[in-house]
Amino acid sequence: MNTQERILFAAKHAFLKFGYNQTTLKRIAKYSDTTPSRIRYYYSSKKDIYEVVFTIYIEMLIDYLKNCDPVDLELDFEKRNIEYPEMYEIAWFLANEFRTNSEQVYRIMSKNAALKDEFHKVHNNNELKEKFENLIRVNVGVIILRNSLMITKSKDLAA
Repeated sequence: MNTQERILFAAKHAFLKFGYNQTTLKRIAKYSDTTPSRIRYYYSSKKDIYEVVFTIYIEMLIDYLKNCDPVDLELDFEKRNIEYPEMYEIAWFLANEFRTNSEQVYRIMSKNAALKDEFHKVHNNNELKEKFENLIRVNVGVIILRNSLMITKSKDLAA
């Protein structure tokens, strides 16, 4: 993997885990084993790399919603070069970014007419919106399950 690929790979993870507001070039640099100045060589700013990552994720989600069985929550993520195999985490990330980072999201969407058009098609299609809502519900369920397991484990350790 070359430096630019490592940076993009790290940025996908950082933005997915921390969102735009909590991700820094320093964090991406740490994850990609490079420096913030090296990141700026490929991407002029955090906004630029975020735009690439956000576009990749929204295209993945739209593709998933349009082409996958609503019960199937897994995709071939190996070819997409990300570690997280759960589409619901991407759906959660995107929903959260629309809520907390709307200015950036609308800037990205307004620059890409085809993406904006595809997003509106999904938004206006009840079946696709239901698939998206199901992905969000799955994420909430996983969060509750993880927390329950952590609480149970900490009780067992304390006993």
